[in-house]
Amino acid sequence: MSKIQKIYSVEGDIMTGIGESLSDLAKLYQKGATLDWQAFYRNKPLHRIPLPTYPFQRQRYWIDPDQASLTSVFRQDMESSGKGHPIAGTQYYVAGSKNIHFQSKISREYPIWLKDHLIHQTVILPGTAYLEMAIAAGTTISESKDIELKDVIFQQPMVIPEKEKALAVQTVLIPEETQGYSFKIYSLSSENQWILHASGNISVSNETPSTINLSQLREKCIEKISIKALYEKYQKEGINYGPCFMATRRAWRNKEMALSEIRLPDELKSESGYMLHPVLLDACLQILDSTVSAENNQLDS
Repeated sequence: MSKIQKIYSVEGDIMTGIGESLSDLAKLYQKGATLDWQAFYRNKPLHRIPLPTYPFQRQRYWIDPDQASLTSVFRQDMESSGKGHPIAGTQYYVAGSKNIHFQSKISREYPIWLKDHLIHQTVILPGTAYLEMAIAAGTTISESKDIELKDVIFQQPMVIPEKEKALAVQTVLIPEETQGYSFKIYSLSSENQWILHASGNISVSNETPSTINLSQLREKCIEKISIKALYEKYQKEGINYGPCFMATRRAWRNKEMALSEIRLPDELKSESGYMLHPVLLDACLQILDSTVSAENNQLDS
């Protein structure tokens, strides 16, 4: 190959001269063969193309899309049909697969409460959101609201990027031999790799929920919890809750349990479509942590 000096001296129409061997010619050039380009383009009219005389700066000047428009698009994506769940998204079908798929888009702008869940100044999807997505998917396919989750594992947190486009998120239900499904929740990385964040088992519950006497619980939880101290404690631990995640209004506890009054913040009251809003469920977990703190006297009353 190294001895080839001149090849493919072509006259007339290029396609007549080289036909299907054009790809072979390219391979020869890649391997270092010297080609007679003047002969190759002898009968082809060429035109000068003006090029800049200054060096390229290699800087990008893409205009960032308006964030309000992005939020509007995401809302329209999920809610325009009236069938999509706010964070689980809409169900779609994959040819040749028995699995059931739901897909949505998540960013710092949508859902609007996500920006207020920061761990060490990084926006992270709360664990309660995975539970809501799994319950929503199970409710959709079973047409039952009595959904039970078991063996839930959080494999890896979903970090929401600052400036990249919205993350594609999929909730996948895999039919099991028993009457139920296992579920897996993924996000698509910037390298086009699916990252597993949470998994577990889902089924329809046949058990009747037990009733709770709130008055008796209130009598047992005699120690009042300072809500201000509660959120200051979390902040010292690197968990920064913004206004949307401050849903706890009042709380009481003893060494074995805690009771709290939670309420969805005003800016979220217009949201609909959730089985149990992730902000409310997260508030339950926030106050649950105070029972552990009570034993160690870490939280002022």
